Amino acid sequence: MPFGLASAAAVFHRIMQNILKGVEHVLCFQDDVLIYGNNKMEHDDTLRSVLRALHKAGMTLKKEKCQFGVSSVEYLGHKISEEGVKPKNDLVKGVKEALAPSNKQELSSFLGLAEYMAKFVRNFAIITAPLRTLLKKDTPFQWSSECQQAFCDIKEAIIHSPHLGKFDPKLKTYVTTDASGQGIGAMIYQKLNGQERIVAFTSKALNEAERRYSTIERETLACFWAIIHFKFLLWGLPCTIKTDHKPLINVFTTQGRERATPRIAKWLLGLEGYNFKVEYVPGDKNNIADFLSRSTGFDRVNGKDAEQENEWQASESILWLDLASLTQKEWIEETEKDQTLQLIKNKIINGWLDKAKDVEEPLKGYWNVRFELHVSNDLVMRGERIVPPCSLWTKLVELAHEGHLGRSLTKNKLHATYWFPRMNSEVERAVRDCWACTASDKSHSTCKATLSPVNIPEKPWDKLGLDILGPMCHLGNKGQNMFVLVDYHSHWTMFKIVRQITTFEAIKFLTEAFRREGIPSTLVTDNGVQFTSENMKEFLKKWGVYNFRTALYNPKANGLVERMNRLIKDCIQRAKVSGMQGEEALNEMLWSTVEYGAWIALYLTREEKTDLEKSRDFGQC
Repeated sequence: MPFGLASAAAVFHRIMQNILKGVEHVLCFQDDVLIYGNNKMEHDDTLRSVLRALHKAGMTLKKEKCQFGVSSVEYLGHKISEEGVKPKNDLVKGVKEALAPSNKQELSSFLGLAEYMAKFVRNFAIITAPLRTLLKKDTPFQWSSECQQAFCDIKEAIIHSPHLGKFDPKLKTYVTTDASGQGIGAMIYQKLNGQERIVAFTSKALNEAERRYSTIERETLACFWAIIHFKFLLWGLPCTIKTDHKPLINVFTTQGRERATPRIAKWLLGLEGYNFKVEYVPGDKNNIADFLSRSTGFDRVNGKDAEQENEWQASESILWLDLASLTQKEWIEETEKDQTLQLIKNKIINGWLDKAKDVEEPLKGYWNVRFELHVSNDLVMRGERIVPPCSLWTKLVELAHEGHLGRSLTKNKLHATYWFPRMNSEVERAVRDCWACTASDKSHSTCKATLSPVNIPEKPWDKLGLDILGPMCHLGNKGQNMFVLVDYHSHWTMFKIVRQITTFEAIKFLTEAFRREGIPSTLVTDNGVQFTSENMKEFLKKWGVYNFRTALYNPKANGLVERMNRLIKDCIQRAKVSGMQGEEALNEMLWSTVEYGAWIALYLTREEKTDLEKSRDFGQC
């Protein structure tokens, strides 16, 4: 095992993940395997698959520790049932019976237990602010009436914590936000059968600087912070933000973005990747978020308490990628030893110079992100990500690549928690020099995700997909490459064998297709130079065709053409085995498998061209 026995749990967890890979409706954390299903049949099928996978791997189960066919289960400190998720009864009982701490060590242990259930508690960071203040290094432990009140409040909140519903990406998602002079609140919920189901809620106390923000800035901050906080749920999905501050709607319009202050503009820029709309809801109908931000718990917080909350967030960020042998204290010590990070701290406090050429050489790699850098708990942060000292760069890259995930996945894993200059180059170097990756074949499988269906056009020849196939032997004397054109509605396929795959040949092929079948509205292609050249742009503009380009290195986005390419390859291979030759064999085999049904869909369901369309076709010949 790499790094000795310290990584034994992680190695075993990875082994279990590999054993159960491909089995749906199952969750696994080390030796805890949770099987679920929407009905008994689905549950039993999954159970059989899991048992077969474990038996095949030589794993055994202890009957006394197994539970089958239950409607609720306690898993990783949570009680999961049809109603939702709640803290485990034993954990709640431990909090309920806890006595007031008498020293910092006991207080730290209590907060560690309570924080595990923070997502079930409204205003957790606000309520516990007086308690966390006692944990500061130079603060003496003095248990005041305010601390006792906070201690009782957090116990009461955990004991009466509500059920949190399961997030369903298929349901409409709503985020309710509100802001006051003391703090901001947010809640994410969904509607099921007309009933609102809370998924999660959170709140944040404003520090001294944030309290001086204008009302519109605080309301915008509430939206920004809520979406970023719930990004693991909202990323890639549409949602609706509900606010009781009507002017906030104008902030997210085009004119509002142009007139935004630098602070608001920075927040708006951070939300560019999210799909949401903002709706106004009167304050009397925004009760939950109002309570979160206007709760009396906010009156007990000050700027230092809010800063302490950020310190806790910084310490939690370290845990996302475990360094095994490094504690948070050692992180801070390594940061203090790094001269570059000490210079950055000085610049953050005293300000940066006006021009990049005037800054010290080691800081030039940080220049473009200088306004995103800040200090939290003696660590330099870029937004929510830690900027590690140079001495830890190599170790971080090695840990991120521990599973030999390849360049892209290693970068994604590292980017989630850390940032430093030339990070991508360091990852590429590490992957390139990795003996295990070099000695073994790379797996091209990707993580399973919910696929978005391609919109099928309502009429034939309205949306086409174009791709290049080749080089291939056994195509005859015309060439070894071909252009493949597929209609998204009827699957009618046209191809042309060419010697060279150039823009000229592509335009020539499309011209023949357009004159024969008509002019489509959309042409889907990848980002090949044949399709992105200026000549191709002018050609499509002339014909009035919109060119939709798929994402880089993502052939699945043009999946219909890719599937047809596979069929063509199979046809050519079979023709070669059967002794048939070239283009004639391909035409015959394609017609027998696909083209007849496609021909019916293309021509028998197609409306006759109007005189105007015919005149346009002839006019562009």
